[in-house]
Amino acid sequence: MKRWRWLIVALVFAPLVVNAETISWTWAPTWADNTAVSAADQAKMTAYLRLWKDGAPAAKTYFGEARNGVSTWTDNILLRANEFGASVPGWVPLKAWDNVYVTVSAAFRSPTDNVERDSPESPSVRHMIKGPPAAASISANPASLVRGSCSTLTWNTTNAFTASINQGIGSVALTGSRQVCPTSTTPYTITATNPGGSAAAVVSVVVTIPTQPGCNAPGTLTIMD
Repeated sequence: MKRWRWLIVALVFAPLVVNAETISWTWAPTWADNTAVSAADQAKMTAYLRLWKDGAPAAKTYFGEARNGVSTWTDNILLRANEFGASVPGWVPLKAWDNVYVTVSAAFRSPTDNVERDSPESPSVRHMIKGPPAAASISANPASLVRGSCSTLTWNTTNAFTASINQGIGSVALTGSRQVCPTSTTPYTITATNPGGSAAAVVSVVVTIPTQPGCNAPGTLTIMD
């Protein structure tokens, strides 16, 4: 019979697969004496998930647990971590695009002394908490003009960290306007970027060339002898 009183759980985890909603891991549990853990005993284990912000390892929180040997926890990491982290000394509230570290450990409650013993934590996995994608829009007023006139570009972005417009304009505020005076039909593209990627929008200012004033060419020329 196993000496449950002295039992310690030691788990080996495959690399975690992490995104904003799901953490999954692979169970490869052994007891402290390196014997395999039966499926029945695995079903009695509790997997504890821990998370902390990059640069703040002292503030670590549980943000969920999966029982009965389940190897996937589905939740909103950002909301769950902040909910449980609020009571952790030194906790820095998380926001979208923060880098965090996640680990998993397991625990087994001995049937002889009813004591729950924890395994070591798995190697940590670094992850960037996903946020909403960037978006951008741009318009021109007027969108059609005669050469020599000007138009006003107006743009807006959401969920962006930076924004830029082509045609030599470069970096711009995330929301704003600017006067342009193109000499020919010109497309203006705004690109909004955040750590998850970029989004673009384009507007064209159509330029027409005015007819030059003047008289018509003369008619047939006849030279008389």
